[in-house]
Amino acid sequence: MKKFGDMTLSDLRTECKKRGAKQDGRKNDLVDRLEAYVKNANFGRKDDQQEKAFSLDVPEPSTYRDINLDTPLPAVTRKLVDGYLLSVDADLKQVSKSLYEETYLQYRQSLP
Repeated sequence: MKKFGDMTLSDLRTECKKRGAKQDGRKNDLVDRLEAYVKNANFGRKDDQQEKAFSLDVPEPSTYRDINLDTPLPAVTRKLVDGYLLSVDADLKQVSKSLYEETYLQYRQSLP
């Protein structure tokens, strides 16, 4: 590793410029910045890293089968829909009531 502490301020700025780093600051700042760049020289650089090409083997579309095509849908009646909505509505009313009461109690407890 280079001894950045022994370099002059203009040499430090030149080194920072080579690395694309900020060139302003005190000598100690530039030395710290350059040492950090040296320690992380390969961090985030894709040109130095060999990336393995991604490949995916996909079967021919003609081999796919739509599993929902042959599935019969159940008969939906108004009675079934009303029954479902009533049960959901009752649950929602109870949940919203308990949330309101908890929030109200927290509000009351926070008052002086």
